[in-house]
Amino acid sequence: MCLAFVLLNIFAYSFSQTLEIPQSSKVYKKWLKSFEKDASGLYWKYLIKGHGKTPKTGDYVLVRYVGKLSDNTLFNSSDNAGEPLGFNVNVGQVIKGWDKALLQSPEGSKLWLIVPSELGYGNQPVGVIPPNSTLYFELELLKVIPQEPIEPYDISGKEKISLPNGIQYAFVKKSEGMIPDTNYIAKVHFTGYLPDGTIFDTSLPSQTPEKFVVGASQIIAGINLAVQQMPQGSKARFLIPYQLAFGEKGYFNLIPPKSNVIFDIELLEVKAPPVIEPFIPNSDSVYIENGLYFYPIKITQGAKPKSGEIVYIHYNAYFEDGTLFDSSIQRDEPIMFMVGENHILPGLEMAVRYLTIGDKARVFVPYSLAYGVEGNPPAIPPKTNLIFDIELVNIIRR
Repeated sequence: MCLAFVLLNIFAYSFSQTLEIPQSSKVYKKWLKSFEKDASGLYWKYLIKGHGKTPKTGDYVLVRYVGKLSDNTLFNSSDNAGEPLGFNVNVGQVIKGWDKALLQSPEGSKLWLIVPSELGYGNQPVGVIPPNSTLYFELELLKVIPQEPIEPYDISGKEKISLPNGIQYAFVKKSEGMIPDTNYIAKVHFTGYLPDGTIFDTSLPSQTPEKFVVGASQIIAGINLAVQQMPQGSKARFLIPYQLAFGEKGYFNLIPPKSNVIFDIELLEVKAPPVIEPFIPNSDSVYIENGLYFYPIKITQGAKPKSGEIVYIHYNAYFEDGTLFDSSIQRDEPIMFMVGENHILPGLEMAVRYLTIGDKARVFVPYSLAYGVEGNPPAIPPKTNLIFDIELVNIIRR
């Protein structure tokens, strides 16, 4: 699961660029006095105070914004995307300073924000934003779309179970379904909380469950261990010690160092690991160029993908000794990319251009068209040739 955290994207939209940060210390101090401030160090000043709905945790909002550094360098503006930015409030999708400001701002408001680094990106550099930067924003709340409130699981009176690894949990609902093991595919809804009840991530507002391979290294260890205690259809609250969560360093400004975390998890679906059968070539190879060639496994007649079209492929990736190191089949989800945009390995994209929907091929990709001389340590050693079994699942034509 990615439990992925959507930080403030570097995109934009143009509206009046009236935010100018004074460069004189004397003028800056006077300017700062026109702002309100809270105990967290967040400053705000309403240019327009709206009269619409005030967003609550989980509500979806649309905003316009301009972001600047203290020297008036423009680092971020909704102009670049040509449309307002949409996200759910106070669930870890944007920086904390935005969440705090929006939770007190009615729809239609336009304000200036001064966000200290503790409520921004902290000591992490993000794009052109240096570490420990105070950020300045002009923010306009265009629309508030209320969502179903996120209710924490109530485990009052429920049996508490403690594991030797430090995880504690209690079922809100326990079913009789399949219990996932390592390499099983799990589909879950989840909400992650800090000990004080702050939500730092959730799948609920999007109504899109998270699907992942149990035991995958991209998933925090505590989640992998948690779902292995749950039958399909169950709901449970887990307290996960920091050693099995985000560790001693935490995660940006969302997760403080050494933070134990709480997850409410609903295990919606469990699938046994798929059986992966390597493709067996039964015909001569087709040479493409620069050491790239493939064996047709299933080839049909039809239009092949062109630059600018979006394709979906399933793949199994092997080293030359036959060791499987990656698979979309294992994840039960094809990958998607736009042809001609260099989103995947050059050799793989070149081979896909020879296929049509439903075609399958075994592709031999020289290291020069894969991860190159340096490889991708530690997973891919330097100068490693690779083998891909691919199936072109779909083409979205333009």
